Amino acid sequence: MCGRYCLYSSVSSWGQMHFPCWHDDQLATPEIERFNIAPSQKAPVCLADRNTGYVKFEQMRWGLDCHTGAGGRSLLTNARAETIEQRVSFAEAFRYRRCLVPADGFYEWSRVGCKKQPYYFSLASSSVFAMAAIWAQPSGIQGNPNQDAQFCVLTTAANSQVSDLHHRMPVIIDPACYHKWLCAPANEISTVQRLLQSTQANSLKRWPVSTVVNRVAVDTKTCIQKIENPAKLDATQQLLF
Repeated sequence: MCGRYCLYSSVSSWGQMHFPCWHDDQLATPEIERFNIAPSQKAPVCLADRNTGYVKFEQMRWGLDCHTGAGGRSLLTNARAETIEQRVSFAEAFRYRRCLVPADGFYEWSRVGCKKQPYYFSLASSSVFAMAAIWAQPSGIQGNPNQDAQFCVLTTAANSQVSDLHHRMPVIIDPACYHKWLCAPANEISTVQRLLQSTQANSLKRWPVSTVVNRVAVDTKTCIQKIENPAKLDATQQLLF
């Protein structure tokens, strides 16, 4: 599961580092430090332009607009990698509209009584990583008056660094496979499917952070600062969400 993440590093520097055909547009992707990106908010997403071959960033809104029956709608922020092709709308996006969501880290929570204790996860190297995602054109989602394109992060089984807090985690794509993830044609989708794996536990580090991150309105560096003596997770309270 991925319900909040942060991106405070330069997306332009990250793009230039990994893509020789990088197209930089500072107006489209302003450099803004974010420490608490939440569903329905806009964030930079990396995708390949199939007409020009350039890799670029676009600002998209987090969450796909999905119908729930009887005229209801829901915001789908995560999709299971193992079953991504079993729903027609997701299968099309998986074949033709894959993207990368750059991040410095993501959050997961343990429940302690009636409270949630957040933990922050980042790469052990502290470098920017990219989460696998799919995107869609706008479809009239409530709260999306500007009709922004939308994205959804793919998740997989949690590794041992995450699993005591949650059984799912975002798919983190190996940098060596960025181009394949973005550009592989539909007839090579089996090679793309093999990229949807859990990252090694020793590639991540984590620490407890303040519950201020539980409030969407708080978007400061305080969100990722380590705290001492966090509330303890009882073994009987690990099966959450």
